[in-house]
Amino acid sequence: MNRISNVLALGALAGLCAVSLGACATHDSTRTETHMSETGSGDKMSGVDAFRQSDFKTAEDKFSDEHRAEPGNPYAQFNLADTYLATGRQAEAIVLYRDVAVSGRGVQPGRLYEPHKDGATLQDAACDHLKLLSVQDDNCPA
Repeated sequence: MNRISNVLALGALAGLCAVSLGACATHDSTRTETHMSETGSGDKMSGVDAFRQSDFKTAEDKFSDEHRAEPGNPYAQFNLADTYLATGRQAEAIVLYRDVAVSGRGVQPGRLYEPHKDGATLQDAACDHLKLLSVQDDNCPA
């Protein structure tokens, strides 16, 4: 498996984490992890469901809506970046991963679906993706 394939595999897993733990949430402190679901509500497909089923168009639509609603939300940024990466739009993914390297500082999701050290933040995950893509960013710890 080449390096880009590895990144895509990691992206798929990390995106699921971010969706299930926050992208579909807002910064509203009244919402907690227990109110979020990976399966969405009712008969609507969630972004994570779409991503899991490789329905990247639907995933992109969902994540784009979340990103437009809350442009500074690191979960929405991260999931949209993962979707861009999965569809070969590396340049667009890099822009969003760089955003998460700033907005995701100190944001520690309850669970990441990719290998990270305990206590990893969204910034850590975004920086890992950037490194795998051979992109340096001043906001990524050395």
